[in-house]
Amino acid sequence: MVTAHFDVIVLGAGAAGLVAACELLRGGRSVLVLEARDRLGGRIWTRRESGLAAPIELGAEFIHGSAPVTRALLAKSGTTAVNAPDSHWTLQGGELSQRTRLFGRIQGALRQSDILERQDMSLDELLDRHLVHALSAEERQFARTMAQGFDAADTSRASARALCAEWTGDSLGGAPQARPRDGYETVLAPLVATLLSAEHARLLLQTPVQTVRWSKGSVEVTGQFLGKPFAAHASRAIVTLPLGVLQQPATAAGSVHFSPALTAKENALHGLGSGAVTKVVLRFASRFWEKLHDGRYRDAAFFHAPNAPIPTFWTPLPMQAPLLVAWAGGPRASPPGADPAGIVRNALASLETLFGAETDAAGQLDGYYYHDWQSDCFARGAYSFVLVGGSDAGRALAEPLDGTLFFAGEATDTEEAGTVSGALRSGMRAAREALSA
Repeated sequence: MVTAHFDVIVLGAGAAGLVAACELLRGGRSVLVLEARDRLGGRIWTRRESGLAAPIELGAEFIHGSAPVTRALLAKSGTTAVNAPDSHWTLQGGELSQRTRLFGRIQGALRQSDILERQDMSLDELLDRHLVHALSAEERQFARTMAQGFDAADTSRASARALCAEWTGDSLGGAPQARPRDGYETVLAPLVATLLSAEHARLLLQTPVQTVRWSKGSVEVTGQFLGKPFAAHASRAIVTLPLGVLQQPATAAGSVHFSPALTAKENALHGLGSGAVTKVVLRFASRFWEKLHDGRYRDAAFFHAPNAPIPTFWTPLPMQAPLLVAWAGGPRASPPGADPAGIVRNALASLETLFGAETDAAGQLDGYYYHDWQSDCFARGAYSFVLVGGSDAGRALAEPLDGTLFFAGEATDTEEAGTVSGALRSGMRAAREALSA
């Protein structure tokens, strides 16, 4: 099967690819969007289950910071965001207590230190060599836990300079964390509607691209469409493949071979890491945690057990549903291909650590929802983080090649990498670059 010629081919129908396609259509270009999966959204994956007042988010869940593009798309879809309560309970000395201002003190120490202006280093080195007197052992451990859980980062390799910029910026600097009220897929709904109704656009699912042959002003992609050979031609292409996929060798499942190779991107790809996460949505017969200890956890949004196999849990508040999300990031995440049943057992054991052995979480469990993003050959991880010395890697990854290949995806955004907002911003930027090339 060979398609007609298009002005631009977009590789990937996640947030970056969908918004890029819509920008190109507004600019009067014909667009072909190729998606390897049998669904849209990429690392956004919303499920809806009967009897639940809250959506199940297998991938992205939170809106970080002001995120104006994300919120504008929500408004277009006729819905809004709801703020998650900032109520954290942490297991300390065998008891759950509400978290003190640990993060605020870490932010203060980072703002007062000037060492990162002179040199970059790993977060571990910054904490253990330069902030020993500014932060207590508990605060330093909390910073590591934060980097692993929030940023999916390996603190022995993660750039302290990049983490400092993020932690003192908009994403965590005071703006509330929120969720799309009706699920993250509603953010994409206006984009999908535009794409499907456009005369000069075509969207193909189950179309994994295997090869991209390109030269200045010409792109040919080949692959499979519904299991049969497929080829398409265009003057330009926007590549929105996840960082983890771009980092794979050409022989790996789900990888894309570029000819000529993307040698100009090698340093950028070595300056970023694809973070690992374990996320399991546990469904219970009731919101049992709200009844414990005379209801003291009724308004709890997050629970932390730093030494448990699964260190973090959160509730869907302010939405009411018998769900707890079990979360581990970075080195704490389960390895690719780990047995989901074993992960759930670890989560239930961690809940017993949090609430006490008398808590019958296993007896309340009705089921779970899980996707292994590390083993997913079209993702190869959850979201990106910056490695030591890689502060400019995202910008370098975003640079167009010969006015022909353009790059988008959360890893290429210099302000909100690792987020849906960053992916959307990057798709808009790449489309505008292609339009002006």
